[in-house]
Amino acid sequence: MYLQDKFQVTPTLSISAGVRYDWDGGLTEKYGRLFNFDPKVYSYSVASDTINNPGFIIAGTTPTAPRA
Repeated sequence: MYLQDKFQVTPTLSISAGVRYDWDGGLTEKYGRLFNFDPKVYSYSVASDTINNPGFIIAGTTPTAPRA
């Protein structure tokens, strides 16, 4: 939604004002495959050269999310 108005005070001076409202809603993805990365949870073992925890946080609404 956007509202704008222009006032002509004198032939050489005008004042413009506007108001805007945006609502994009919650973050969604077409197939529900939302995830995030948490660097505090990420764990890598140098000795065995393996990733113990990739640090991904998967949304509970994701249909293919691993269940505990």
